[in-house]
Amino acid sequence: MAPCSPAGEPDLGEWRDGVGKRDAEDRLREAFARDGFPATALRLPMVLGPRDPYRRLAVYLHRVLDGGPLLLPEGADAPARHVYVGAVSRAVAGLLGNDATFGEAYNLCQDDVLPVASLIPMLVSLAGGRNELVPVRDEDLAAHGLERSKVSPF
Repeated sequence: MAPCSPAGEPDLGEWRDGVGKRDAEDRLREAFARDGFPATALRLPMVLGPRDPYRRLAVYLHRVLDGGPLLLPEGADAPARHVYVGAVSRAVAGLLGNDATFGEAYNLCQDDVLPVASLIPMLVSLAGGRNELVPVRDEDLAAHGLERSKVSPF
């Protein structure tokens, strides 16, 4: 394990995932340079849409609809990088077979990168909710047997 890797989970798993993806990009870029292998790498943040298996937006929307408070755990100032599945589909369709993209990598995401603490109030407003937003410390979540990732899927 590299000396700059995180010490433990969940950061270690996410780090390994990122290193593996970058290694795959490097191998594809090398195959294009060496053999003309036609590959384009796309870097995607969270992909949101109707079939999101993590149901990130759905978790918040259900809470908006039931009118209960929305908990904002520590870390709500972290950016929420995401992209809509339809935008990804259009980008992929536009890149297919495009020789100019071979050997390249592209980051796909929305133009604005909002912190979760800004995204959630916007979602509440757009859905017509009047939910109270409640900041919560990690130790208070832990005292009630809750994890940050379970309370806030972003």
